[in-house]
This record gives sequence, structure tokens and C-alpha cells, in this order.
Amino acid sequence: MKVISRIQKRLEIISTAVWRFWFPTTAFAMTTIFALITIEGEGKQEEIVASVVAGLLGICMQLFIERLQIKQLSQKAVIYFMGLMASFGYYFYLQANTLNNYPTEVRTAILFLILLAAVVWIPSIKQSFVAFSKSLFLFIKAHFTALLSALVLMLGIYAVIGTYSFLISGINNRIYEWIAAIVWCGFFPLYFLSLLPVFPIKEEKENENYQKAVHMPKFFEVLLSYIIIPVILAYTMILILYIVKNITGSFWEDELLEPLLNGYIIAGWSTLYLIETISNKMVQFFQKYFPILLLIVTLFQTTATIFTIQRFGITDGRYFISLLLLFSFISSVLYIFKSMKIRITPLLLLALTIISILPGIGAVPVGNFSQSQQLDNVLAENNMLENNQIHPSESISNQDKEKIVKSVQYLRKTEYLNNISYLPNSSLYGNEFSEVFGFKPYRYDKNNDVEQPSRQFFVEMTNDSTQEFNVEKADIMVPLQISDGTFIPDNKDQLAMTYNKEKYHLVWDETVDANTVLHLSDEADQTLINFDLTFLRKLKKLTEDWNSETLPAKELIFETENKNVKLTLAITSLRVEENTPIEGEFYLFITFKS
Repeated sequence: MKVISRIQKRLEIISTAVWRFWFPTTAFAMTTIFALITIEGEGKQEEIVASVVAGLLGICMQLFIERLQIKQLSQKAVIYFMGLMASFGYYFYLQANTLNNYPTEVRTAILFLILLAAVVWIPSIKQSFVAFSKSLFLFIKAHFTALLSALVLMLGIYAVIGTYSFLISGINNRIYEWIAAIVWCGFFPLYFLSLLPVFPIKEEKENENYQKAVHMPKFFEVLLSYIIIPVILAYTMILILYIVKNITGSFWEDELLEPLLNGYIIAGWSTLYLIETISNKMVQFFQKYFPILLLIVTLFQTTATIFTIQRFGITDGRYFISLLLLFSFISSVLYIFKSMKIRITPLLLLALTIISILPGIGAVPVGNFSQSQQLDNVLAENNMLENNQIHPSESISNQDKEKIVKSVQYLRKTEYLNNISYLPNSSLYGNEFSEVFGFKPYRYDKNNDVEQPSRQFFVEMTNDSTQEFNVEKADIMVPLQISDGTFIPDNKDQLAMTYNKEKYHLVWDETVDANTVLHLSDEADQTLINFDLTFLRKLKKLTEDWNSETLPAKELIFETENKNVKLTLAITSLRVEENTPIEGEFYLFITFKS
């Protein structure tokens, strides 16, 4: 009876959360629907991402309304209308800029970070710093509680269905994907919302539910005080020892420390926030000395980052590192001098993060401008650019070659190369790069020695060969684009399709430098045919100079068949690099045998 009573109580709490957070609940319900449609092969990732953004934005709006005690229906309607318009605006932005576009990926990731930070910060508006500490712990606690509950629920359902399928009757394996979508897009956020109490307006008016939610169990005190704090301090000392050891040499030119700083600074400050309600000697020691140690690391790394920017310009990565270092410096100073209030540090991080996605001054636009300017300057200094035309040269210094290579690599990644007027409409891989600049796109180290690249090759079909496709008897033609072992743009290793009201799916199964197999299965997940494509890695000899060839269609069409089906694969472009997944564009023709 106690179990039933607890279930009923939890359902009542969830029901209350649905009414309280009606906007995000609706958004996450749409997320679930979009996810199920996508599993069936007819949806888009953009719809899922936009609805998740709408859900997070809805949580922010509800907490903001509660925080400022907005009670007039008209004012609430204006806030929700603005949130709705912002959600639709982001959806249309994703429609115009697919998620496979690098700048869109960066802005989307930062937008998620902004919304998550806002969710934590809003309940502490007009409150003391301790209120933010309590809010952060509450949300972390709620997140992991909901995460564990969702995981247990999904595994439990999987066990039941798996047992039924094994002992009684086979089922469509896609049901596992449906369950995962329902649990993680529907149940998880709803359960998370049910764990959020009504935040008090003033600390002296903390209600019982809030006090219970922010109460830190002894386990977490021990975890923070005697495990996480010693680890962070040890990590800090290692960083300082690395700086001291290399301070007269490679540290100022080495970018090794930059990738380690993101997690380190975030983990360090998160720990400082969380331990505000804990009082013991280890916590007091950490609060006293960690900001000083962090300030030392920040100052040295800031100097090294400035030198790196002077040598190779700004990229979006260095942009984010610079903002994080600025946050770390200001926050450390505020924390060291107790006369200053540090409650503004979360708001400072939120403001700097928002700046990083603004048009013109955001991370990607600034990176593109910096790298294009660096490319212009290097070419001009070496007399390689005249009248908007590039004159290839191999006689320039290795340092300038390295700058050109890094700039082109970055601008290719951000899809900005075509915006530079004097460059051809090309990605400048391999031989194309050599023809434009006069030297091969190797990487050059600080000692001016060439680092040998990995072995690779690139082939593509001649433009006049597509007419040679003989597909008169094919039932289905599927254009395929493969990158990192997944189908683009869905970024999944499975691709669904329908023919004569029957559903099929392709599976790309790739083990780097081992086997590459394309599977065709029916709706019951019965394999109809396997196409072993491991030979693609041996189609041409792997070389170290980006060997690039253009071949006629007859050399790039391959077939396999059995009693059920025939597959014909036509390669339009193929990039193979050792120890790296295949990248390519293909046409797959499927012929079913009656």
C-alpha cells in the first residue's frame, strides 16, 4: 500500500508540475512527437532541437514570472508570446541554416548553455550569493535524480519487451527507439520539472519543500570536501608545475593547456558555488587558496593565449578561451577581495556567453574575420596576392606556410572559404591546395620541420559520367552522404525509406581500418542483404600527399546481389584517410527481386 501511495503522490506532483510549467511541458511533448516522426524517417533534427530550446526557454519564463511575482494575466501573456516568437524565430533560423553547418552547431551549443545557466540563475535574482549556491545544487540534484529515474525506467521496459520477444513472439526492434524517445524527450524533462519547488521570494520565507530540495545530504558534503576538492587542488598544482617547468620555453608557444582550461575553470567555480553552505577545514582551505592559485594559472595562460593570437589569429576556440579567462580573472579577484560581492559572477558568465553568439562580435564571425585577415596579410607580405589573384610560391618560410594552412583549415571548417573572392569555389583539399598556393598542405611545427600527415586519398567521378548510370530496372534511388560513420544530415548510422508501403532501413556499419558494411533490412529488422564495402579503403593507394584523382563512372560503380535484392553503388566522391571514418557521397540503386 505504501508503494501505491507513493506512486499516487508522485503522480499528483507531476500533475501539478504540468500545470505550473505548461509551456515547457507542451514543448517537450512536441519534442517527443518530432523524435518519433524522425525515427520513422520523416522528421528533421531541426524540429527536435527547436522544440527543446522552446522547452528550456519556457522554464526560464515561468521561473522569471514567479521570481518577480508577475500576476497580471496580460503581462504573463506578453512574456509567453515573446518566448513563442523567439522559439519560432530560432526554428526558422535552423531551417535556413542546417545543423550540419559548423557556425550553426556552435551557436546552438552556446544557446543551450545560456538557457541552462539562465534556468539556474533566475531563481537567485535579488537574493544573496548563497541563494545561487542553493539553486545550483537543487538543479544538479534534480537533474541526476531525473536522469537515474529515466534510465531505470527505460532499462526496465527494455527488459520486459526483450523477454517477451525472446519467449513469446518477435517484435519490431524499432520499438526500442520509440521507448527511448518517449523516456528521454517526454518522461525525463517532465520528471525533472516535478522536482523543482516553488522558489521563495525572500530567504526568511523558505517553504518546507524548498528546504527539503536544497538540503545537502552528508554524502555530498563528503564527496565535495574530501574527494572533489583534493582532486581539483592536485590538478591545479600539476598545471602550475607544468607552467614553471616550461616557462622559459615551449609554454608560450604550446597550445596544450588551452583545451584543459574549459572543464577546469567550470569545475572549480561550480565547486566554489556548491560549498558555500558547507563549513569544515578543507572547505575553508579551498575557499582561501584556490582563487589565488586559479588567478596565477589564469594570468600565465592569458599571456600565452595573447602570444598565440598574435601568431595565428583568433579562432572560435581561442575566442571562447579568452572569454573564459576573462571570467576567471574577474571572478578570482572578486572572490579574493571579500569586500566585493561575488554574486555577480554567475551573471558575468551569462553575459559573456551571450556576447559569444551575437552577430558580428560572436565567436564564429570574429574567427572568420581574423583568419581571413591573417590569410590576406601573409599572402600580401610574400607577394602572393596581386589584383585579387594568387601567385603560387613554395619559397616562403615554413612559419608563413603554417599560417596559411591553419587559416584555410579553419575557414573550410566554418564554410567561409567561398566568401573570399580570390579563392576558387573549392574546399582546397590535397592537389587543389597545392595548385593554388604552390606547396602541399602539411602541418609545420615550431622547429620548422614538416610533420608527416596521415596517408590518404580522394577520388571523384567526372562530371560527364553521370549519364552512364543504367538504372532502368532500379526500384529505389537513394542519394547518400557519409561522414564520421553516419548518414548526413541526420547524423545517424541508420536511414529509413519506404517502397510500396513497405518500410526499409539502411545501416552503415563501419570499424575504422577493419570492416565497412552497408546493411539493408526490412521493417521486422530482418537483413535482406549485406554490401561489404571494405574494399573502398583499398580503391586507391594511400599516400601522404592527398592523392586526388577524377575517374569515369564505370570505375566507380559497384554491385552486389542475392536472391532477394540487388544493390548498385555509384561513387560521386570518396575521401579515405587512415584511422579515420570514410567520407563520401554516393548514389545507391535498390532493385527488389519478385
